[in-house]
Amino acid sequence: VLERAAANNSEWRKVKRICETALKHLADIPHSHEDEFELYLNLGTVRSRLAEYSSSLEALYKAKMIGYKYNVDPAGIAFVSFMMGADFVLLKNIDQALSETLKVEEYYGKYGFNRPPMEEYTYVGMLMQLAYCYLYKNQLDKAGEIIEKKIMEYTTVMSDELIQLDYYHLKGEYYMEIKEFANARKAFQECISISNHVNFPISAFEARIHLAVMDLIDSDMNSVVKILKANMKNARRNKLSQVFCESALLLSKCYSLQNLPDKASAVEGHIKPVLYKLDIVWLYEKNREFDVLYRQLKDAAEKGKIVDGS
Repeated sequence: VLERAAANNSEWRKVKRICETALKHLADIPHSHEDEFELYLNLGTVRSRLAEYSSSLEALYKAKMIGYKYNVDPAGIAFVSFMMGADFVLLKNIDQALSETLKVEEYYGKYGFNRPPMEEYTYVGMLMQLAYCYLYKNQLDKAGEIIEKKIMEYTTVMSDELIQLDYYHLKGEYYMEIKEFANARKAFQECISISNHVNFPISAFEARIHLAVMDLIDSDMNSVVKILKANMKNARRNKLSQVFCESALLLSKCYSLQNLPDKASAVEGHIKPVLYKLDIVWLYEKNREFDVLYRQLKDAAEKGKIVDGS
């Protein structure tokens, strides 16, 4: 239910305000250590859903310290590690992401699936996080084994369309890394199809960014511009600042590759009004990622000119 509510960020913001208000006045009302733990965990979870990953981690750290100090149920502490791992993946702090996610795997080895919220759904989410960690560490065999084999053993969980969205996105990124671009496109198109079916537009927008990256690699600039302009328009309408910014950053690189600096600068200007809404660490890492792609494609184009002219 909460995942589906995430399609409407205003609902998450309401929950965030409730958690922050409760924590602010916590000293004035009777409460247990478990209550305080749950409030910080919920606050961290909501901030993560709102793409406030760094501030999410602050709340989750506090939850973990309370959990350790007062011997909170291991399932709760493990779920904190699960959420921290997710934040670290999105901030591209992969060593920390792997460390936290392996703690979750250790929990399951000891306690199994019987304690909410550490049930099969979270276990499959943990497997996906592990796969992302191995993917970003270029340990592609480990990532592939999880994606192609381990996750598929959990057929009941994988019948959930929201879980399928995450899975096909992961699969698309994996196929991109192993240079199977046709399969990557199929995976991201499946994301878009499911996203439209369950009315969860952010997944479709994110999938289209990956399609645009592949078009950029193929030098299909018209398609890149078309996809990203539509993404920016739709993200603005849905008040998804992170998707808007990511699309605009990539579009700016596309214009730069075409030697259109005025258009690139104009697109970057559209980002400035939403900067205050973005996690600054996420923004830095995303900009760095697209800078690397830009330099690779620019170098490849210049080498191609040298070859063509020889």
